[in-house]
Amino acid sequence: MTAPSTPERPPSPPAVGAADRVGPTGRLPVLPPRVRRLLWVTVALVAAVVILGSPVRGWWSQRGQISQAESSLAAIKADDQALQRRLDRISQPAEVERIARRDLGLVREGEESYTVLPPATAGLVLPDAWPFDRLAPALVHDKAGP
Repeated sequence: MTAPSTPERPPSPPAVGAADRVGPTGRLPVLPPRVRRLLWVTVALVAAVVILGSPVRGWWSQRGQISQAESSLAAIKADDQALQRRLDRISQPAEVERIARRDLGLVREGEESYTVLPPATAGLVLPDAWPFDRLAPALVHDKAGP
């Protein structure tokens, strides 16, 4: 008996390596000037991005922080100006007297102070549920007096 035949494969092409590309002088072939220039520009751009990437990112974030700080400073300056105007106003003796009369009820020597009370309310209103139903007659009795 004969062994089953297997189809034969064509031989694969030999691998192309650096040794196969070596020219007659024993060196790799020289790239055209345009390709070499493009390669150098690409390497320079990648190096620039790597070197300048972090500082530019930091500078950009600091710009945002500076603008926030400037807006906060502007708000603080506006508040400071408003407080300074108020301080100038209440430093005057007439304003101090007006505030003392209004808020503290103070009067000058020889003046009399009168306080006008608000009108009386309708009275004490209690619910009609226990224990308030027993409390209401006692309160009415106390108001009538002895």
